[in-house]
Amino acid sequence: MHVVKPGADAKMSDKGADKGVKRKREDEGNDANKKRKMNNGDAAGAGAGIKVRLGNLSFELDGRDDEIKKHFEGCGDINSVEMIARRDGKFAGVAIIEFADNDGAQASLKLNDNELYGRKMKLSLSTESERPKRPPGQLSEKPEGCTTVFIGNLSFEIQEEEVKQFFSDCGDIKECRWPKGDSGIGWVEFYDTNAPDLAVKKAGEMVKGRAIRVDYAAPRKPAY
Repeated sequence: MHVVKPGADAKMSDKGADKGVKRKREDEGNDANKKRKMNNGDAAGAGAGIKVRLGNLSFELDGRDDEIKKHFEGCGDINSVEMIARRDGKFAGVAIIEFADNDGAQASLKLNDNELYGRKMKLSLSTESERPKRPPGQLSEKPEGCTTVFIGNLSFEIQEEEVKQFFSDCGDIKECRWPKGDSGIGWVEFYDTNAPDLAVKKAGEMVKGRAIRVDYAAPRKPAY
């Protein structure tokens, strides 16, 4: 015969109540975490984040969204980088970077007036009123007498001979050049004005595992 000690039922009831209270507190904690995430902007909707406008960017950054992402990755998690184009399709010197949360966005604003590619960036929270980015595959207008193409999204490990080999079927190459350091961009200058027309058709082809960007480029300004 099983004997129940006095007060046992009360203790069991209290334990059940404690579990109920604990579960309720855990649920409330989860709700608080969810609200906190909403306030930070990373749960306000699928993929939602906080956007920052980058202005006064160097035009050499055209197509180098990966370079911008690399520059700001220390601020926090980045959802996307959008390059803004003018109505004629040319890069406007403006980009929109979306951070996963408000902390990342606020950290990035501290980099206002920092130099990137020789120009001081102007940062502010985005109003999302920018013009749409350049449609994929849309080229700049070919400058008169153009013999040069801009190349972007290059592997940092690419060598000059590999670039020359890639464009060798377009025409005789005068020179290849790119900024110092790991920039991922460059220019290929041909002798013939018809060569750039063939070169831009190679846009999107894979070179060392990356889809290369190719566009018409204006002649290099003479040094004085």
